Amino acid sequence: MTSAGGHSDEIPQDYPFVGPTALEPPTQWSELREKCPVAWVRTPGGSETALLTRHEDVRRLFAGRRFSRSLVADDAARLGDSEDGGVFNRLDPGEE
Repeated sequence: MTSAGGHSDEIPQDYPFVGPTALEPPTQWSELREKCPVAWVRTPGGSETALLTRHEDVRRLFAGRRFSRSLVADDAARLGDSEDGGVFNRLDPGEE
């Protein structure tokens, strides 16, 4: 179900989605692009986050001044399922 703003009111789907083959995008992307371009998903680390599926929405997000990529903030989404959130959440990518 989609609210007036195009956001999903349903329980978040697990992300990443798996495509039919390694070179084909998951079918969920086109379905969400049509029905719910801003959907809530759950990352492997258990965080819930918004998934934008349309190019124009992503472009506008990255162009905005309020967008932040501080992956080490206390409230940042955990991108991995390890205790430290995975390589993308580490201050020093060489950390073990």
